[in-house]
Amino acid sequence: MIDIQHVLFPDCTENAKALVCASLPVNEERYQILRSLHKFLEDRNIGAVILMDEFGTEIDMNANVACPASLTNGRYSIQKNAAFPIYFTQRALTEHLETITEVSKQYFLFFFKKGFVTKWAIFYGQEEIDSVAGANSSTATEDIPKFVKSLNVGANQYLPFSSMFWQENDRTKAPEWWKKISAAKLFCGLGKELRFEGHVAEITFLGERRVTLNVSVHSDQLVSAYPAVQAIAQWLYQDERGADTRHTLINNQVALLSIADVELIETNLKPVAEKIMAAAEMAYRYYLRNSDKELNKSLTELNKTLFEHTSKIRQNTMDLISGLWRDFTTAFGLLVLNFSLKKPEVSGTYWNWLLYGLIAYLIINLTLTGNLGFWFYYRLKSSITDMRDRVYSYLTNEDFNRYALDPLKTAFRKYRKTFWLISACYFAIIVLVFVAIFRKELASANPVLTEHKGQTKINPLKQR
Repeated sequence: MIDIQHVLFPDCTENAKALVCASLPVNEERYQILRSLHKFLEDRNIGAVILMDEFGTEIDMNANVACPASLTNGRYSIQKNAAFPIYFTQRALTEHLETITEVSKQYFLFFFKKGFVTKWAIFYGQEEIDSVAGANSSTATEDIPKFVKSLNVGANQYLPFSSMFWQENDRTKAPEWWKKISAAKLFCGLGKELRFEGHVAEITFLGERRVTLNVSVHSDQLVSAYPAVQAIAQWLYQDERGADTRHTLINNQVALLSIADVELIETNLKPVAEKIMAAAEMAYRYYLRNSDKELNKSLTELNKTLFEHTSKIRQNTMDLISGLWRDFTTAFGLLVLNFSLKKPEVSGTYWNWLLYGLIAYLIINLTLTGNLGFWFYYRLKSSITDMRDRVYSYLTNEDFNRYALDPLKTAFRKYRKTFWLISACYFAIIVLVFVAIFRKELASANPVLTEHKGQTKINPLKQR
């Protein structure tokens, strides 16, 4: 491990692009540290060290030589060109985290031996550099700014972007400096309004009354309150659904604190934070119980409405079946009457028009009855879908499909199957009517025939 602390001085400045040291008393130890650091960065293609003497002449860091005798004072810079953030000083990283606007998935901390992880980001130490995967982007869920209103530019810069970035992962232990920053960031995200001036956060909680707290983000009490603040954050943002309600309950519990507890927050946050957490959890359980009652009531109403709709679709299916038997009976009766009368008082032309009318009636009746069933289903489905966000917003998409749409789709599939089967039967009836008309026309086009014992003879009276 390269001990970079031997080449860092108070006048060194660092940002996201480079670290610059304007003056460095050079000796053999420091020179070899800079050479080792240069080789370390160059071999991994993540940066380089540029060393110059007091006259501005650049020293070749790749030359395997001892420290030049003429090099007694100089300046150097460490250029960063990695796809992920690299920091050599804790001070620079702290400043970066306090004003962070875009989070990264991976960080490399050169002043750390072994790193740590949060619920979203990974902070690698110097020994873990080869584990860093490469480029990463800001894809963390933006949740805290949804609930907190920034009242000035400082608050907008300091307010954390994502709670997951600041929540500790149970697998590793975070360092003390991280605990202080994380506790301050997460605590600022608990209120409804935030104003930030200097290093003091003015956090406003809105409930039955308005409570404003002034908290120094550099206060050491944040380290002791870190477990309690982490517990609140993990409970608050454990699930996106209900986070708004839990955030409101936190504000209500702060608003219900006594004056003594409010004053204690600024000096001893830990016990008050634990008290707020316990009260908010109890209030949320009570809220869920009442919500369950309302949910059961809503589901019962939904089930009742769904039963009525599916019953209507089943009724449309029964109407198709009963209509088929009625129309079959009508058509069969006319056909029997047509063939049973040998000398009908009504001429054959009128009988044909009557059968044509029967065909038109069958087609129109089937079309109107079928279209009514199809129209009812598609209109009902469209109405339920349009009312999804207002009436059924408490259901997930999966539950909405399971409880509201799938039963209707099942009933409609049975209706559609019945419709096509009934349509085939109507087609068969229409074909029989056409056959009857054809036979009637064929019989009227031939001489008058009589039937006698299964044989057909010409009637001599008609022949005369």
